[in-house]
Amino acid sequence: LQPVSSWLRHRNNLGCARSSHFSDQGAGWKDRHASDPTLEWADETARLLRPYSGNRIYCNYQSFEGKGAAEAVFGGTHARLVAIKQKYDPTNFFRRNSNIKPA
Repeated sequence: LQPVSSWLRHRNNLGCARSSHFSDQGAGWKDRHASDPTLEWADETARLLRPYSGNRIYCNYQSFEGKGAAEAVFGGTHARLVAIKQKYDPTNFFRRNSNIKPA
């Protein structure tokens, strides 16, 4: 599958798959007082692994990345997806996960 044929351009990027899986699976804890150091560890781990993902993020973690997250998920296909979104969902009805805002 060519990267431009898929909404997920980095689907074959092993580093991205590993970093997303690792940070998700490794950030669990039982003690509510451990939240700050655990989240700091998870953020630092994700930061260190980011270069191995082509500086991209996995779509399911987009909500944690703030502004610009959709561009980081979709990369070079983002502009094409914005045009598709504008055509088929101009009111942004489908806006939950990995939201692409219409133009």
